Amino acid sequence: VKRAPQFQTLFLTLSILILGHLISIARADTPLDSSNLLGIPGSQYWYINGPGTYYLAISEEVFYTTHNCAIRIDSSNVILDGRGKIITGSGPPASISETGADVYGVRVNPGEDIQIEKVEVRNLIVNQKYFGVIFERVKNSKIEGVTASENRQGIYLWDVDAITVTGCTANNNFGSGIVLDGDNCVNDSNEIANNDVSNNDEFGIMLWLLNPNSILTKNPVH
Repeated sequence: VKRAPQFQTLFLTLSILILGHLISIARADTPLDSSNLLGIPGSQYWYINGPGTYYLAISEEVFYTTHNCAIRIDSSNVILDGRGKIITGSGPPASISETGADVYGVRVNPGEDIQIEKVEVRNLIVNQKYFGVIFERVKNSKIEGVTASENRQGIYLWDVDAITVTGCTANNNFGSGIVLDGDNCVNDSNEIANNDVSNNDEFGIMLWLLNPNSILTKNPVH
C-alpha cells in the first residue's frame, strides 16, 4: 500500500522527534539529591547500580553522613561528578567492617569476583572517613580532581588495572595519601600523576606488594 507523500513526510517527522526524545532521555544526567537518598537522617547514602552520568545536586555545600558508605557504585560505565561538594562524617573509625560507620566516602566495588570498568569519579571533596575514595576490582577508570584529606587513607586502590589518578589532592591524612594495595591481587599498569600527596602521617604514595608497570610522575610531597 503506497502512502501519500504528506503522510510519508509526517511519519518521518514523528519518527525523528521520537528518536530524538529517546536519545535525550538516554543522555540525561541524574542528580543525586534528597529524592534518591537511602537510609535514615544522619546516616544516608546514594547507591549507583546502573550506567550513566551522576552529579551531586544537594543544595548544601556539605553532605554529612555516618553511613558505612556515602556513595556506592557497583556498575560499569559510570561518571560521578561531585561538582565541588564536600562529603564528610564524624571521623575515621579505629577499625573497619562492612557495616561500621564512616568507613567509605565513595566506594566503587562490583560486589562480586569480577572487574567493572569505565568508572570516573571527579570534582569531589571527601574527609573524615576511613577511605576517602576506594576502587576495588576496577579497570580502565579514572579519579580526577578529587580532594581526599583528613581520612585514614585518602585514595585507595585494590585489584585494579589501568586506573589513572590525576589532579587530586590527597594530603593531611592519618595514614597515606594514595595507596596501591597488591595484597592477594596484582595491580597492573596504573598511573598516578600530578597529585599533591603532602603532609600525610605515613606515606604520600604507598605501593604495597604486586604493582607491575606502575607510572608515578609529578606527585609533590611538601
